Amino acid sequence: MTTSDDSDDRGRWTNRFESSLTRLSLIAEVMPRAVVSARTASRRPPHRSIPPSSFGVRTVGESALDEFFIAAFSMVRAVPDEHVVRAYVNECAREAVAVKALGVGVNLAPTELSITRKLRRNLGGMSYDRIDFTCAPVYSMRAGAEESEADTVATARMLVHQDKGHPWLLWVHGAGQGRIDDLLSLRAAQLHELGYNVVFPVLPGHGLRRRRGGVYPSFDVLTNVELTVRAVAEVRALIQWMATVDDTPVSVGGISLGGPIAGLIAGLEPSVESVLAVVPMLDLHETMAHHLVRGGDRAGSIH
Repeated sequence: MTTSDDSDDRGRWTNRFESSLTRLSLIAEVMPRAVVSARTASRRPPHRSIPPSSFGVRTVGESALDEFFIAAFSMVRAVPDEHVVRAYVNECAREAVAVKALGVGVNLAPTELSITRKLRRNLGGMSYDRIDFTCAPVYSMRAGAEESEADTVATARMLVHQDKGHPWLLWVHGAGQGRIDDLLSLRAAQLHELGYNVVFPVLPGHGLRRRRGGVYPSFDVLTNVELTVRAVAEVRALIQWMATVDDTPVSVGGISLGGPIAGLIAGLEPSVESVLAVVPMLDLHETMAHHLVRGGDRAGSIH
């Protein structure tokens, strides 16, 4: 006799098997996707706002690198079961009216940050400062819920000139980043040599702030909204603090997940003179839905 528990167990193992096969196929598709992407970009109509690129070993290689990291990232991110996603969606539907009513007002005025720790660090001969800081709480998307300490204690790494008069460049990383190697991949030393004070805040749920079992962004819509609001509040507090160190022009850049956050900050902070959004994740949850392909056949029902 088969019980419902036995059926559920078989269903879970089937889902895991399908998901594993799908993720392995993503690795196999890295080079074909890279070639198609580079070829498509080279055939873009010249009258478009984004001009066509050249097609060659370099563009294919750059596309392959991007595709590889997307595939690798997908392999370590589990797609939840359908009932879990439905619970998130239903919860969001219950809170939607209240959250929508807040509008842009959900982003409170920036507050003064409080530095809890400052450390001098070295990475391959490059010296930088790391600060841990706190700022005021943000709106909770769930009534009565409190933020965990992992979310409210922020971290930023920076290379700041000793003399005054240097412009600031604050760079917001993408999903899955926020580690020390961002200083290398985002060319912190080179930007500093060009005369910038460079600052790299760590987003909630990333790097040193990653909670056990916690992921941002995730399929939990309300948590995504709340942590985005917290990220914006932290960076705005950081910008206010930067002015006390050296009151010079501020530019904000962001890549992927950091792109829309940079855009939000630029719209809220009058001191930001320029903004750069690189491959911005403009619709977070649409992007999450797009990548449900790594979940196998069950992805269709979740989507």
